[in-house]
Amino acid sequence: MANAKLIEIRENEKEILKVAERAQKFLDSENNIVISHAQVIPTIAYAFMREMINFLNEQKAPGSDVEVNVMGLFDMGISYRENEDAEKEGNFTPFLRPGQEFKLLVKDDAETEE
Repeated sequence: MANAKLIEIRENEKEILKVAERAQKFLDSENNIVISHAQVIPTIAYAFMREMINFLNEQKAPGSDVEVNVMGLFDMGISYRENEDAEKEGNFTPFLRPGQEFKLLVKDDAETEE
């Protein structure tokens, strides 16, 4: 890892690294993937999400929306809305929408629904 170039975490470093350690353990126990240094996981996640955004940018077109369901966790996309006052790029709006997996992970079965 001596030559690895990790991203700089500017905010919530402590929390992000704690999540990375949990992801490291999960990957080992659930997927048999061993990542020897948890600190690399945020860089991997950042690279994946950045390339998802680049992919969406390549697919966007005036008059249509584009979105990708990211493994049931959320839908990420770019919507297009005609707006005469907006500059060209102002017509494209990025969005994230929670997916079914996200909703199920958040739902607390102990709570009663009314």
